[in-house]
Amino acid sequence: MAIKFKDIPGFPDYQVSKYGDVRSVEREREEFRNGKWQTRRYKSKIIKPNLHKPSSSGYYKVQLCYGLDCRFYVSVHKLVMLAWGKDFDPRTKILFKIKSKYDYSYTNLKQTDIDHGRH
Repeated sequence: MAIKFKDIPGFPDYQVSKYGDVRSVEREREEFRNGKWQTRRYKSKIIKPNLHKPSSSGYYKVQLCYGLDCRFYVSVHKLVMLAWGKDFDPRTKILFKIKSKYDYSYTNLKQTDIDHGRH
């Protein structure tokens, strides 16, 4: 069975699965290299999440680019809720239903307005 991916709102070059796998999509981009404009092709690939050092939260994050700006480090669980959650508001808290905060599957995440719990 193939894993289904959905586009991530706000990041048109990326997709996320219900299980927390983030991938870039295959695309072509015009870039100015070696004194001339060239078409560069990017293959689709899974992006490995990591614990970003400035983050003290302990959540895995991935680095996403918007155009040529690559300074966005986003938590994997937020990307899953953003793409798969119905009526998700990014300002709300996301809780994990089981204690492991490394299980990013959509079925393990819950959106809440309360600022307490396991997150």
